[in-house]
Amino acid sequence: MIEVRKNNPSKHLLEEIRRMGCALVCDALIALGFKNQYASGVEPIIPGGFAGPAVTVRYIPWREDLPKVLGFRPEERAELADFKSIEKAEKGDVIVCDCGGLVEGSAFGDVMTLRCKIKGIAAIVVDGAVRDIPGLKPLGVPVYARGVHCYPGPRGIHPVDLNVPISCGGVAVLPGDIIVGDNDGIVVVPKQTMEDIVKIAKEKEEMETFVRKMLEEEGVTLPEYYPPREKTKQAMQARRSKKR
Repeated sequence: MIEVRKNNPSKHLLEEIRRMGCALVCDALIALGFKNQYASGVEPIIPGGFAGPAVTVRYIPWREDLPKVLGFRPEERAELADFKSIEKAEKGDVIVCDCGGLVEGSAFGDVMTLRCKIKGIAAIVVDGAVRDIPGLKPLGVPVYARGVHCYPGPRGIHPVDLNVPISCGGVAVLPGDIIVGDNDGIVVVPKQTMEDIVKIAKEKEEMETFVRKMLEEEGVTLPEYYPPREKTKQAMQARRSKKR
C-alpha cells in the first residue's frame, strides 16, 4: 500500500485547479507532455466540481470460489479494500475505483456514499457501475461512473487492493494523484506537476478571456487570435498597455 499523505499540494493550488476545470487542465497537461490523462467513458452520474488526492481501490471480476481462495467471509466487509478506503480517506480526498470497466455489479451505493459525505470525501470515481441514484442525489457528493447497475458488487466485482497504482478510464492513477472533475468528466493530474499546471492554465485562461472580448467587442475573426499563441499574448499585452 502506497502512502497518500506525503507532499500533498496546498489547499490554494487545489482550489485553483478546481476552479479552472477539466478543459483548461487538460490543455496544460498536454503542454507539459502528458497526453493521456482524461478518463474516457467515466461520466458524471451526480455532477459536481472538485479536485483532490486519489485514494485508489482495485477490483477483480467476481468468482464464486473467491471467499474460500482469498480467505474472507462476505459479512467481513470491514476488512475489504472498499470499506477500508472510506475509513482511511481524509477530508478532501477522492476515492477512485478500478473495476476494469465492468458494469455487472455496483461498487458504490447510497449507504457507502453517505459515509463518504460524513467524512468530507470530495468525490467518488468508479470505472464501473454505481447504484441507488435516487438516494445519491440528495447527498450532494459528486459521483462519476461508467454506468448504473442495481446489483450489489459481489455479483460482478470484488475489491482486492487499496492505494496501489490502478487504471481508470484508460488512465494510470497513482495514489495521491490529483483527480479533477466537472461536467466535462475526469482528469488525472500527476501531483508533482500541480504548480506548473496552474501556471500554464492561468496564462491560457487569461488569453482565452482576451479572445472572447475581441470576438464580442472588436468583431475579429476567429483565426486572428485563436487558438491562443504568441501573437495572442502580444496583442493582449498591447491592449493592456494601451488602457493604462
